[in-house]
Amino acid sequence: MTIGSAAFGLACLCLVALAAIVGPATAAAAECPNEEFRRGPSALLPECRAYELVSPALKEGGYVNGTISVRVSPDGDAAGFFSYGSFASNAAAPWYSSYVARRGAINWATQGLDAPQFNSTGVLNAHPSAVSSPDFTKTLQASKVALLPGAIENGSNIYIRDNVTGQRELVAAREGETLFSEAAGAGGEFYVDGSRDWSHLLLKSRSDLSGEVTEGPPHLYDFTDGRARLIDVLPNGEIAASAHLPSSSVGYSHAMSEDGSRAFFMVGEYGPGALYMREDDSRTVPISASQRSEDAGTVYPAEFIAASPDGSEVIFTSGSSLTEGSGRGIYRYDVESGELIGLLPGAAGLVRVLAVSEEGSYVYFTATGLLAEGATKPPINAVNLYALHGGQIKWIGQTGASQNEFNGPYEALASPDGTHFAFGSASPMAGPNPPNPACPGRSLNPPESCMQVFAYEYASNKLTCVSCADPTLGHSDLGGQEVHQLAYGDHYPRAVLDNGTVFLDTPNRLLPRDVNGSLDVYAWRNGVYSLISTGTGSGESNFADATLDGSSVFFRTAQSLVKQDVDTTPDLYVDRIDGGLAEQWPPGSPPPCEGDGCRSGTSAPLVGRAPGSAEAGGEGNLSTRCVGVTRRANKAARQANRLDQRARRARRAGKGQARRLHRRAVKQHRQARQLKAKARNCGGQG
Repeated sequence: MTIGSAAFGLACLCLVALAAIVGPATAAAAECPNEEFRRGPSALLPECRAYELVSPALKEGGYVNGTISVRVSPDGDAAGFFSYGSFASNAAAPWYSSYVARRGAINWATQGLDAPQFNSTGVLNAHPSAVSSPDFTKTLQASKVALLPGAIENGSNIYIRDNVTGQRELVAAREGETLFSEAAGAGGEFYVDGSRDWSHLLLKSRSDLSGEVTEGPPHLYDFTDGRARLIDVLPNGEIAASAHLPSSSVGYSHAMSEDGSRAFFMVGEYGPGALYMREDDSRTVPISASQRSEDAGTVYPAEFIAASPDGSEVIFTSGSSLTEGSGRGIYRYDVESGELIGLLPGAAGLVRVLAVSEEGSYVYFTATGLLAEGATKPPINAVNLYALHGGQIKWIGQTGASQNEFNGPYEALASPDGTHFAFGSASPMAGPNPPNPACPGRSLNPPESCMQVFAYEYASNKLTCVSCADPTLGHSDLGGQEVHQLAYGDHYPRAVLDNGTVFLDTPNRLLPRDVNGSLDVYAWRNGVYSLISTGTGSGESNFADATLDGSSVFFRTAQSLVKQDVDTTPDLYVDRIDGGLAEQWPPGSPPPCEGDGCRSGTSAPLVGRAPGSAEAGGEGNLSTRCVGVTRRANKAARQANRLDQRARRARRAGKGQARRLHRRAVKQHRQARQLKAKARNCGGQG
């Protein structure tokens, strides 16, 4: 049974039904192999689940950063995260220090991933960069410290570190700060993608990494076998003047094939460019070449969207007509046969591709044209959302003009198999399903104060607003999509699963046991909700990532969910089937809650309680004085989260106020932590 199943989030309609559910669940709990750890808030989690603390219990004043996304290994036994401040012997900067936590037999162990950052003047560099392979066995590091022969002290040095042996390999060393600045910071654009085993790395730099070009315009490189080779070689053998790829436009983009034999590039520094594929460092194939009789072979500007994992099929968009009868639209190119197929009619009015499935057979996009049955012409500053599969186009819905979502929803992701799609929008979605108001009873300005999450199922062509609630308390996000970082390549937090589960962050009360009025993590599937966070903490919780089967769901919270967690700072937790670790439940101190006090942790709602009434173990038990402190803490946390969101959007847009907003967010987070500590001291569970 997987997350989002009826056992995980069944909603009760009466007390008799609740007793029927809780009774068998309690009996079944005795059969769980991890029953000794199903205590505290884990007590009534379904499916033999239990919470585990992933980040260190003691972080020397640091905390798990909520503005930079978490990345989880496929098996769920390792997780990479960032923190303000340094701990776990990480010789890193006070901002964006990088870590990996690995699950052991009795606890999670954390390892710092950043290279030493003290340069020759003793000044601590502000933004190190460390991006890791999918299994976290290797890490790409930037440092001004010379750690190997050939490195340059106080220069720009890029290393690959073997996290098993601790040995490093020098990727590049250059005088000055150009290369370091490209790679530094969690949002650095130096790393584009890599093969599955990281034997090949696709890198972008203005510095010459291969010895074949001059420093200046950006070029793409394949770093393999200790050498950087130029990717942007044209079919005639000439080197392109500059090359790039869009930075993480969609998940599962596969800019480099999983075996590293194929990589894609567009000619030019920015925007659309002639699209090519470089294969086996030996030949270059034009992808966006016209196959019309009048201009066959002419390579036109295009935007790379995605390739299949083996690189054999490529999806891209172009403003030019490349096949007979096509116009600006979406194209699919077959590398083996050389066949190019226009997927949209000439008058499609394509605006943007939102998401694709991992194999590329499902494409979700926005357009102004009428491309499917029932679609209506959108007003100015609005678009239609469509699903494309097997040559068939389905109309999903239409955004509202008032929110200026003229490109479509800000957040979007498809499940790996493409049969499910989710997005965040501030618009009421008109469409073939009953209209879903984005923010009932609230002003929609500014949009970030009220965004809702929608889920779409291709088979039934059904669109559902999964975060809608009355009253709407504020901004909801598709899990983790707000915080995706360029340094992770095309990895997006797995917020949409093949079984239809959608993870979201919302302050809205979607289950009665959610009593804190703050941002919580939910899972939704087929109309059934379940809380991943508890719904009782005094601060916000955020989705981080999940395994593909949903057996492990990672999230960020400051609430103490195991005995070992004794500080008040945000941590990374995992809700895990058969979870629980001995060292996190040391003897001699009480769990975060006891007995019936943990019943707010069950996935079934507590029936018969008025919204906001007291629940054992929740904020309803706080004294009046403590409630006031808790509300102030919640308000400060919400303000900090909004500042984080504004800073992220400003950074993506290249606006100068991003750093100022970031500093304000840090200050607000500090105030929120202080208020949470006061709430704990006067009886709040936090």
